[in-house]
Amino acid sequence: DPVRIAAALLVILQTALVAAIAVRGLNAKRGGIAAELAVMAVAAVGALWIAKPYLHDGQIGAGDSYHYGLQVADFVTQLRAGIFPVLIGQSDYAFNGNVHTVRTAPISPYLPACSTS
Repeated sequence: DPVRIAAALLVILQTALVAAIAVRGLNAKRGGIAAELAVMAVAAVGALWIAKPYLHDGQIGAGDSYHYGLQVADFVTQLRAGIFPVLIGQSDYAFNGNVHTVRTAPISPYLPACSTS
């Protein structure tokens, strides 16, 4: 899935950049560009290893994961029907008027909706 691959690459890039910035401070006096590249490579592999459990099509977690999954499904359904902004559940996935996570996780429904439209 291209979206999962892109997310993993972003995590890898972010971790590698943070590690490179940290090592750059340590190696500034020694001129260790090779050490910086080695740390970036190790950080990239480490980030991929850490993110590996999340790169699948299932949910991770218990009740919250199920709840967020329903919110994303409701959000995408309403978005495809032409409703925007989506603030409350109105589809089969949130028939009881479930309020979307505007306060606690505002990006949660929007990011998957961008990848599915």
